[in-house]
Amino acid sequence: MAAARRFAVYRQGERVVDLWGGFRNEAGKPWESDTLALSYSTTKGVASTLLHILADRDLLDYDEPVARYWPEFAQAGKEQITVRQLMGHQAGLYDIRSMISEATQMLDWRVMVDALAASPPVHTPGAAEGYNGLTYGWLVGELVERITGQSFSEALQAEIAQPLGLEGLYCGLPEDRFDRRAHLVDHGIQRGGRPSSERNESESSSIAGSRSPASRSTCAISRRRCCRPEWSSSISIPKNCFASRFRLRTACSTPVRSHVCTRCSPTAVNSTGCACCPSGR
Repeated sequence: MAAARRFAVYRQGERVVDLWGGFRNEAGKPWESDTLALSYSTTKGVASTLLHILADRDLLDYDEPVARYWPEFAQAGKEQITVRQLMGHQAGLYDIRSMISEATQMLDWRVMVDALAASPPVHTPGAAEGYNGLTYGWLVGELVERITGQSFSEALQAEIAQPLGLEGLYCGLPEDRFDRRAHLVDHGIQRGGRPSSERNESESSSIAGSRSPASRSTCAISRRRCCRPEWSSSISIPKNCFASRFRLRTACSTPVRSHVCTRCSPTAVNSTGCACCPSGR
């Protein structure tokens, strides 16, 4: 089983501790000093830094509407959303499940920025905060692209990575660096001790079943509509939750039509357990 750890400490800009060990893939290749690992949401801070650099050069005004720099953004009641509100998670553009229909769409930058530009805010902009957990990169990244005329990856290299000598900082890893990457390993085990990689075809394909937005419920764990009560009892509950993007740790013991767990919905009384919750009940 592949596992690794890395730990570093900097004091007044100087690296005083740098430890690593373990393996970077299932083949048992050792973790090295230059191994590259995915950092997830820390990228939000990097993306924000790019905008701050542009603001420092007077190329961006935090209190101007986003639409000044990204005209297509001025749709569906978003004309007055400011850059400050966007960066402060006050724009109401976090409900990615209402913007796209398939997870693969997240691999296409243009599809995502067009979807965000066309989407209405979930709440009145500026009146509340809602974490843009999955959408922040495209929102801020598109602003960077519109202002600089570069791709987000190019701007990152030109403005941050290269000036600071950060050879391991990328958004979009170049192919000639692939041999240094650490692999994400799926350790998900489904109920009954069966590895998730051994799922049968019907279980894998059932996520493409019929959808009815009105019948979905919101999961307290993922904050997304991931339970699927619209599936009939003849179709297995899938072991992947599209909305949370992570493989489910448990599977429902019995496929049912009206399946919502008490953790996802306090008003539900179904006792069979819910596929979208790690606890399974």
